[in-house]
Amino acid sequence: KHASAVTRGLARLAQAENVLDSPGEQRIEVDAIAKEVSRQLAEMAESRGVAVRITDGLPVMVVDAGKLELVLINLVSNAIKYSDPNKIDRFVQIDAETEPERVLLIVRDNGLGIPLEHRQAIFQRSFRAHAEMDGELGNDGFGMGLTIVQECLRELNGSIDVESTPGDGSRFTIRLPQRNSE
Repeated sequence: KHASAVTRGLARLAQAENVLDSPGEQRIEVDAIAKEVSRQLAEMAESRGVAVRITDGLPVMVVDAGKLELVLINLVSNAIKYSDPNKIDRFVQIDAETEPERVLLIVRDNGLGIPLEHRQAIFQRSFRAHAEMDGELGNDGFGMGLTIVQECLRELNGSIDVESTPGDGSRFTIRLPQRNSE
């Protein structure tokens, strides 16, 4: 089991490096990226009873689609992994807001939440806020997901903020520049 986890982790890092090395801004529908992320994580979400919800009318923007997809895969998979098994209705919601010069993509959930003392550390390499619950939740990993998210967003000239309440869930807000999509 550990060897397969190591292999998956290395494959994920290799994928991240390939995405980070491939510039490719294009006009994309965020809705299409969100649906692809949901499709890729459908089996994981179903096995944990988590509904992945995508708000209608997500924006069209000019961005590197591979990097944006990698950001959303990491955020949504974390939300699924740290869903609260004691809640009947478990969900991850992908939403957006637009402002004159930027797009805000929001990934929120009603999972375990992140303790205040771990809030900033979650973006550090190899840090995992709920590692002590791996056995109970059936999780494994290297704590690289949010580090990859932050690196992708740096490459996209974006940023990320987190709000979280233990027991209520988390809200990650991604801020990306809005470029002319014509």
